[in-house]
Amino acid sequence: MVRPGTLADLEQALALERAGFEGVDAYNRRQFRHLLSPHINGVVLVDDVDGELRGLGTLLWRKNACAGRIYDLVVHPAHRGKGIGKALLLAAEAHAEKRRLPTLHVEVRANNVPARTLYESIGFALLKDLKDYYGEGEHGLHLRKSIAGHP
Repeated sequence: MVRPGTLADLEQALALERAGFEGVDAYNRRQFRHLLSPHINGVVLVDDVDGELRGLGTLLWRKNACAGRIYDLVVHPAHRGKGIGKALLLAAEAHAEKRRLPTLHVEVRANNVPARTLYESIGFALLKDLKDYYGEGEHGLHLRKSIAGHP
């Protein structure tokens, strides 16, 4: 079940980040505490089955912005290939649509083929290449998706 995350999810969210990103690009405790607070312009969505977080995704937006940004999407390695990432992205899209955000954006490592394939499968398209975005020789891609009902 996908639901908004709360501060009660902090420890599991941190463990999920570490397992999913193996320390690279993972949020730290302070960042997650902030993201899970009710005072941000965004939402952390979690896939929760019987109290176990199997995946999470973070959608953020700026006040008066015309776009949302997927800042984080991680599925525990033991649960990959089960449609969890897609469910989290579709839930983020539904949140964006409620907020009347016409587009979603995300950056992804150019060599992360499974993530790129997932984003493309739900309509994200390449906006631009990001040379050395993740460090020297670590290229990224900026992807964008128009939300239904918006040009």
